[in-house]
Amino acid sequence: MRKRTLVFFLLCVALFTAIPLSIASAAPFSTQITGQGELVVTGSYSAGIPNQGVPAEMDVNVYNQNGQLVYSTTFLNGYGGGSFYANTANLPSGTYTVSLLGPRLIVSNLQIYFK
Repeated sequence: MRKRTLVFFLLCVALFTAIPLSIASAAPFSTQITGQGELVVTGSYSAGIPNQGVPAEMDVNVYNQNGQLVYSTTFLNGYGGGSFYANTANLPSGTYTVSLLGPRLIVSNLQIYFK
């Protein structure tokens, strides 16, 4: 009986530890765009978990059609968020995946286009 109680207790601890970690994990956004030239990604974001000391951080990653990372940058703005503007160098013609990643990320006014 004691062994069962201990196993049950450990499972509960593991469960209650995993749930907050999964909630605080990064929420990805991903979309594809086809074109060539300078790729611009702009908008506003809020992120982070201020009451837990997690700052407003957002990663912008661009992958080519082969899945290779061709551009990456990080925006870090204290606790809350802000505006962002990311632009790549001249990209050859192709289909690109733009991925936005951050803890509790909310993006608004998102614009992704080739110049």
